[in-house]
Amino acid sequence: MLESWKGQPTTTSPFLYGPVEALVRLERTINSLQGTRKFFWMTSFLLVVLALHSYGAYQQLNERNIAERHTGYQKNDQEDYMLYAKALYFTDYQYVGDGNRMPLYPMLQSLHYSPTLSMEDYFRQGKYFNVGLSILLLIGLFLIFLHYLPTLAALNLMLVTTFQLYMFRAAYFQAELLYYSLSFGAFVLLLGLLQRPSWKIAILAGIVAALAHLTKASFLPGLFLFLAVLGLYVLSLMWHKRHWQNYVVAATVVLAVFLMVLYPYISRVKATFGHYFYNVNTTFYIWYADKTEVEAPTSTKAHGDSVGWPDLPQDQLPSRQKYLRETSPREFWDRMVFGAKLSFRRHIMPGSYGYSPYIVGYPLIVLILSLSIYFDKSRRAEFRRLIGRYWPMVLYVVGYVAGYILLYIFYMRISGGQRFMLALFLPLMFSAAMAMNLPIFQSHQTAIAGVKVRWLTLANLSLFFILSLHAFYNVLYIVADFYAGD
Repeated sequence: MLESWKGQPTTTSPFLYGPVEALVRLERTINSLQGTRKFFWMTSFLLVVLALHSYGAYQQLNERNIAERHTGYQKNDQEDYMLYAKALYFTDYQYVGDGNRMPLYPMLQSLHYSPTLSMEDYFRQGKYFNVGLSILLLIGLFLIFLHYLPTLAALNLMLVTTFQLYMFRAAYFQAELLYYSLSFGAFVLLLGLLQRPSWKIAILAGIVAALAHLTKASFLPGLFLFLAVLGLYVLSLMWHKRHWQNYVVAATVVLAVFLMVLYPYISRVKATFGHYFYNVNTTFYIWYADKTEVEAPTSTKAHGDSVGWPDLPQDQLPSRQKYLRETSPREFWDRMVFGAKLSFRRHIMPGSYGYSPYIVGYPLIVLILSLSIYFDKSRRAEFRRLIGRYWPMVLYVVGYVAGYILLYIFYMRISGGQRFMLALFLPLMFSAAMAMNLPIFQSHQTAIAGVKVRWLTLANLSLFFILSLHAFYNVLYIVADFYAGD
């Protein structure tokens, strides 16, 4: 609880006492909202955010992602998704795909398709559909933020998500926003199972994880990591003779439901391509040295990998074993350095939509708070107990973010668009926001103008005002001039 120091405001800063006290009370008021008052203010906030989001997305739609310029539907997979949706429509949804893109997003886009539409008209209609979809996704994300975070922290996370990411990407005929949302939902549910196993949550996690995979074939590593971390936790519980059976049940339910939801699709993939989880990117392309090899006449792409198993001898097919056998450590290192440099330029250096200060700043705040607790000898034991209690969740978050960063860096020589790495935006920002607002950090305080203020209050209030100003700046000056489809 925040409160003033006893006594009168200090004589050195009498004019600051009132504003500082007001800010402290503002944070306390926001975080204490309950019932109908909270519903009213959160709904009002959400309506304003969605109105500005829609305005900015339509600016992007009409000024940058338009068919009359080079940034039309033929760029960044948009035409491929359009053709996939049309193929689903004309085959009564029997089309199994091209071995690259996944079916959920094209299926949604096919629902408003008509044979009377030209490609240009369908492109424009699909972009409006995606803006509408982004609004629904943001509403769902806001509910998740409010459920897990203090109110002010949830508002901050909503602002940064909406105006530094979703507003820019909403105007594109692409599956990214749907995948970001579903993979994040699965991430949160799996994270919760590591803390408290529940068969109901396990069922939901399996469904959402499967839907994420049906949107983009990128979630399998996250699911495998969950199973590995949970396996380590079960071994730890068995070693300490503690109850572990519920965790095994939860993992089994997640995996079973995941496969059950996927089976109608992957069984047809098996019949067409020969493997249940066939995908040209993860099966072949990632094991080429660079994009030139992918486009070469001797590649799997040139030998029918989009219609079936490629017509190549087994020893000419790219694979993990072949890559490790033929690649020197120096070549592997050069590839990782190339990917790291390219990723740094695209995500951290000027040129991103504006999210770079936050994907660095949020984890940095957590690091500073953690170090301040750790080097406080009176609280070091408390910090260690916290890590000891929640180490499976910490391991999953760190492994998820670090693991995907390494995978995306490795893939940069094949395709280096921002949209791949941005799948980590929500897991990273949400985890950092959760960590920032842990009870162990609540007692860090300082005195400003005679008012006792938590460092966390300063951080959250500062972020709220900065993010609000940045949101208006992006809406008014940036979104119409920044192509965000790569």
